[in-house]
Amino acid sequence: MKIHIDNINITMPPSRETKPELTDRSVAKDNPFGIDTNALSGRINELLGINSKLLAENAELRKTNAKLRSNIYELSARVNDIPANTVLTSYHDEIVEEWNKSMLTLSDKYKRRGDALNELTAAVTGLRGKVITIKGSYENESKEHSKTLSNLRNEKGNVIGLKATIKSLEDKVAGYELGMSKEQVAKECGTKPPLTRRPLLSDEEVWQLRRFFKRGRKDVWIIDRTGLPATTVNKVRHNQSYASVPAEPESAPICLHVGWEATKQTKGESK
Repeated sequence: MKIHIDNINITMPPSRETKPELTDRSVAKDNPFGIDTNALSGRINELLGINSKLLAENAELRKTNAKLRSNIYELSARVNDIPANTVLTSYHDEIVEEWNKSMLTLSDKYKRRGDALNELTAAVTGLRGKVITIKGSYENESKEHSKTLSNLRNEKGNVIGLKATIKSLEDKVAGYELGMSKEQVAKECGTKPPLTRRPLLSDEEVWQLRRFFKRGRKDVWIIDRTGLPATTVNKVRHNQSYASVPAEPESAPICLHVGWEATKQTKGESK
């Protein structure tokens, strides 16, 4: 006698699923610690999905196992109704074989679930180590940042002092408006006056100097009158500079026309 068992669906998954491997993706350029966070989070989500799937399959297998056990108990009760001289073992062997297969499948599921959990644990452990490294790097960066801020505060104090010095110098330079000479302002500021190059003398200025020389004027008088440097006056006097300037053209003689009355008066005075 063969007994058929209905309403029992046993899903036999493949003996071994291919485990996805962790692959090193290109690390983002803006990640200073070399952590591929996208790949790591994707792998963790994938492992969590596998864990959820295995838990669901485990629940289904438990339900199937419970149904098989209830059927075995039911069939065992029916065997008591069979006469003693009847031997029926085929149905029992079939159910036991299916039950053993279910247990093997469940064991394999448990093993794969354990492997996935171990892999997830290893990934989380590595992530914790990287977090510790990042924390240490952050503390070091914070210390460097504090030093930089301290240096900036010191520089700010120096800038404030420099601004005060510039303000005092501006007050001294303002002496130009009070009629102070460049030498006096430079003396007040503690600096040398800037060197300025005087433009070349014109021909008229050279001719004027030559007229002064002919009249016997001294260099001191010429310097005071024209404001020229003593070196320039001395070189022009000794023909060491501006020698290429031509001689001053002679001007036409001045003719004075004296009237008749003036001539008469002059003659009368001469008499």
